[in-house]
Amino acid sequence: MSRRPRAAFLLAGLLCAVLVPPPPSPEAAPAPAGRLEVTWVPAQVRQGDVLLLRVLAPAPLASLAARFAGRAVGFWPEMPGNTGDTGAGAAYAGLAGVDVEDPAGPTPAVVEARTATGEVLEAQAVIPVVRAPFPTQRLAVARPFVELDAATLARVQKERQRMEGALGALTLRRLWAGPFRPPLENPPAPAGFGARRIINGEPRAPHSGADYAAAAGTPVLAAQAGGVVLVEEQFFAGRAVVIDHGLGLFTMYFHLQEVRVREGDAVRAGQAIGTVGSSGRATGAHLHWGARLAGARIDPTALLRVSQH
Repeated sequence: MSRRPRAAFLLAGLLCAVLVPPPPSPEAAPAPAGRLEVTWVPAQVRQGDVLLLRVLAPAPLASLAARFAGRAVGFWPEMPGNTGDTGAGAAYAGLAGVDVEDPAGPTPAVVEARTATGEVLEAQAVIPVVRAPFPTQRLAVARPFVELDAATLARVQKERQRMEGALGALTLRRLWAGPFRPPLENPPAPAGFGARRIINGEPRAPHSGADYAAAAGTPVLAAQAGGVVLVEEQFFAGRAVVIDHGLGLFTMYFHLQEVRVREGDAVRAGQAIGTVGSSGRATGAHLHWGARLAGARIDPTALLRVSQH
């Protein structure tokens, strides 16, 4: 990974956390005794963005936990030297997300850890979050898709519960490795994430996915390895697939014409999971690609950028 500007803050202190395995080899020179070092990239994030948190510890940790913007962060051990630093006895990394509607401003990240010898440590950092210049979109949609009758409303509520149930499950280990990839081969520029939508003249929730215009039947590819946790045809999303990548990270693929996986399948990065379509509430053939990270509605294309750090 190439290095980018980062910020760091040190503090000793107290703990509570989730068990993590030690890194493969902790022979590097230790960090200052009794301290954690927390770094992050990029140095400044926007609403809907993703940042990579790194924790450098003086010794292998028995447990490690963090919260950013009030949401849990899951970690995995890094090989010594991957951080570009030489002063840590153990190194860990985790992804944290900024929700599309999180407020801009200084946002705390609090890290708590316990060493194998029982020493308790805490580090706190304040990360700048800036406002994103989201566009406003005005759409005209057939009335049955916005003015729902009682039966359709009941269906939508049940589908929302199933979607939230799938996205609320927590896999305590990382299922992916390496960089994330786009969900289409040679994709066009995505559009729409964070757009404040006005549908038939009425304001709606911000658009929480990136839309790719593509011909119907174009293969849709898994952005990374993981497990399929939901395959369903829904009123709004149409034929939908949700993949769990572990540590609270999920990607979603909506409006498919064809689905080529089943719930419970393990998928690899780049595997064809379906084809582009216009099922559900869609004005034409396109792929809606979405992502959630610990519940935060993030721009999925930010996963492509953070992979390059």
